[in-house]
Amino acid sequence: KVYSVIMNSIIFLMNQFSLIFTYIFTCLSQIIMTNANIPKSIAVIMDGNRRYAYTLNLKKEKGHEHGLDTLLQLINWSLLFG
Repeated sequence: KVYSVIMNSIIFLMNQFSLIFTYIFTCLSQIIMTNANIPKSIAVIMDGNRRYAYTLNLKKEKGHEHGLDTLLQLINWSLLFG
């Protein structure tokens, strides 16, 4: 449960504040990695891309592009932190 809450928060923040998020993610990763209960898998629900685009007055395709960028960033961090 805790990890799903963290991941949902991470996905939201990825769309909002990239630099601030990077710092927060690094801190959270260090805390999680010191815990013995590291999950073996996670699930990502890509929800809100159209709403995100709508709030920025962009086409919905741009919202999906941002969502893809966020997912790729999450994959890179997952590979980096194991």
